[in-house]
Amino acid sequence: MCAQNILFATRDGHIGHVYAARLPRRGALPEDSPILSPAQAEADWAQHWHSGSLPLTLDPDCGYRVSANDRPQFADAPLGFFFSEGDRAARLAALAARENLSLEDLAALQVDTHVPGAARLAQALAQRLETVGADPRMARQLRDWDGDYAARASGPVAFELLLHELANGLAPQRAAQAGLGLDDEWGRHTRLLLPDLDALPTAARQALLRKAAARALAAQSRYPSWGDMHRLRIGHLLSQVPMLGRTLQVADWPAGGSRESPMKNSHGLVGGRHAVQYGAQARHLSDLSDLDANHFVLLGGNDGWIGSEHYADQLALWREQRYVRMPLRPETVAKEFPFVLELRPATAEPAAPPASELAPAGSHSPPHPV
Repeated sequence: MCAQNILFATRDGHIGHVYAARLPRRGALPEDSPILSPAQAEADWAQHWHSGSLPLTLDPDCGYRVSANDRPQFADAPLGFFFSEGDRAARLAALAARENLSLEDLAALQVDTHVPGAARLAQALAQRLETVGADPRMARQLRDWDGDYAARASGPVAFELLLHELANGLAPQRAAQAGLGLDDEWGRHTRLLLPDLDALPTAARQALLRKAAARALAAQSRYPSWGDMHRLRIGHLLSQVPMLGRTLQVADWPAGGSRESPMKNSHGLVGGRHAVQYGAQARHLSDLSDLDANHFVLLGGNDGWIGSEHYADQLALWREQRYVRMPLRPETVAKEFPFVLELRPATAEPAAPPASELAPAGSHSPPHPV
């Protein structure tokens, strides 16, 4: 159970952030086990945090508010235990800090593919590769990469393949570490990869770095760009069924973005071509000063009915970063949407007539109306 983040804006110009939650006034998760004894659970649930007692942010000095599953910046009320590392929130905040943002600026923000934490980790790995005399081509690629997981970029291919090799090489050491392992995968890499690597004996560390760089470079020769390796496959839920599912797949595109980019799409450690596991599936922009300035697009269509003309009718809009405008002023709706579809309940079939109303056999009375 965890809180929901709700960002809001009022008609008179205020903005804020509230948490929708009813949670026990508990402490931190026990270090040895996430399962509480009945006595502990009863004590924790004796008092509650709720939306009225949780911190409220109203009109922050920075002039904006972002939320991206990042960890709350206070510790009095544990609102959950699993959070993103904060890369998305940091990137969104950096982009939102600009003045006089337009809807076009916000649209660009929604498809941004930068991951600040990846760029920092890449620079640190480049320095270690140079120190041990690994193939300089890998270090050079990492040095030149700014953390942008654009579909056309080659930098994320080098970084992710090297990350894959290093994490696998460190797996025995990591398996022996104690603890509950509550870090998400990306957090485990950004916060623990370098310490785990530096904790190895010098000879073992040097050998691992050289071997990982060589293997990553060999694998990279098959994938010129991130989109060649990172794919967005779109289809019905049944498209995951072996053999039959292929007929229900409607797209297989090169994809930009990563686990912690504003345009999120998730994946684990990757050593080759792979499909996005999940990610952002809807985009929405509204200018609150104009009731008609509401823009939406879905990664798919308006329904999930296979064969429907609306099953995947927004895929082109999504890929081309375009939107469907949905006005709210009645006069604008009447002007721009001249056709009205009325959905009414089906008329129930009448009950059978009582026996007294049935015509006797052989009569020519008209049948009971249907």
